[in-house]
Amino acid sequence: MMKTCSFKLLTVIVIFIKGSNGCAPGWVFFNASCYKLFNDKGTWSEARRGCEAQGSHLLTFSSAEENDFVYKTFTKSKSVWIGLHRNPVDFYWVTGEDLVYKNWIIPNGDNPDEKCVEMTDYGSYNGKWNDLGCENNLEYICEEEKSREGVFEIKRGVALYNHVISEVTSLTDMDCALQCLHTQDCKSTNYYSSFSPSFCQLNNAVMEDFSDDVIEEEDAAYYVKL
Repeated sequence: MMKTCSFKLLTVIVIFIKGSNGCAPGWVFFNASCYKLFNDKGTWSEARRGCEAQGSHLLTFSSAEENDFVYKTFTKSKSVWIGLHRNPVDFYWVTGEDLVYKNWIIPNGDNPDEKCVEMTDYGSYNGKWNDLGCENNLEYICEEEKSREGVFEIKRGVALYNHVISEVTSLTDMDCALQCLHTQDCKSTNYYSSFSPSFCQLNNAVMEDFSDDVIEEEDAAYYVKL
């Protein structure tokens, strides 16, 4: 029977994966990231969850070179969701980064009811951005950085319940931690090694704030970002 845990041995690890062109099949490498176009259309929120389930995030841009690469590789004659949204007034990337590089269709970004952003090729807008309602159904592009660093504290034999925002399969505990690094709202993870494949839960909270939701699980490992 599961019961509340009072003490567990702690371990601290540092995760660092150097950039490489080791993309999964179907993904395309450019400048330390892997990209993939998904043709199944969905709302912006569905697209975001679809990317997170892949251990990636909706596409973000940091340069004109990256924008040009994505347009020429994936989005000619298409409109696709990108990872930019209004929250609640200004636009931010799903990774939490500020919007620095911009490629808007002019004029744009002025309608407060249009909170999500597409990259489009209609007319002469070759790869430019347009804000629109998040309920529209579009294809989408996911991005996975191949260079990512983070520090985690581990508590073995415990898990945090009632705060899961995503559940994914994960080959190793390192993969599970990397999923968290790729997900904006993730603050901790529960990793279960006894499943085949192993099972990873991403949490939007930490044990220190919700001690009543901490339970003992013999095969679990809890990772919290420091």
